[in-house]
Amino acid sequence: MKTGHNEPQQIAALAALVQQGHLAEAEAQAQALVRTQPAAGIFWKILSVALLRQEKDALAALRQAAQLLPQDAEAHANLGAELHARGELEAALVSLRRSLTLKPHDPEVLSEAADVQRQLGRLREALTLYQWALQADPRRVEALNNLGNVLLVLSQPAEAVRCYRRALEVKPDDAQVLCNLGGARGQPPRHQPGAAARHGAQQPGAAARRPR
Repeated sequence: MKTGHNEPQQIAALAALVQQGHLAEAEAQAQALVRTQPAAGIFWKILSVALLRQEKDALAALRQAAQLLPQDAEAHANLGAELHARGELEAALVSLRRSLTLKPHDPEVLSEAADVQRQLGRLREALTLYQWALQADPRRVEALNNLGNVLLVLSQPAEAVRCYRRALEVKPDDAQVLCNLGGARGQPPRHQPGAAARHGAQQPGAAARRPR
């Protein structure tokens, strides 16, 4: 690929390779471009996507993309999701907050930030973020389930049951939600730090965390 004035065509060609699933080729071409144009954040972003979709280590590329594209909400969200997956919770929260500053109503990022807060034991903060995520996307099953978990730990079993039932209206055969609903009707766990993180929480899988 040529560089310089052909950048829009290069971006379009790389994006097409990723969308078509030619990830190794997209990775190789993006690697070549970041060597010749290291300040072009979009190439780092596309490289990180190609790496992530191949389940390769993309952290360095994600950091570069977020640094070079400070106004790109998706770049910060992708970095936050990767840091979350690695267990770097406070650092993940920083990136997710940056993303939400730029795009406040993104239900995926709100839900991910809520998951991080829940794992940190900050249940009130998590509850608020799940509620905001559901305002943006009322049919988001993992947010409904995890909000139910938080409510259950906060000794609000009736509200938790409502959340689980709403989740089942969207996905009636969800085994985790069914299990949590059964538990909520039985003996709710006592309120203790970290309890919500242990109680049948749903984490976004690889497909849900797909870089954008």
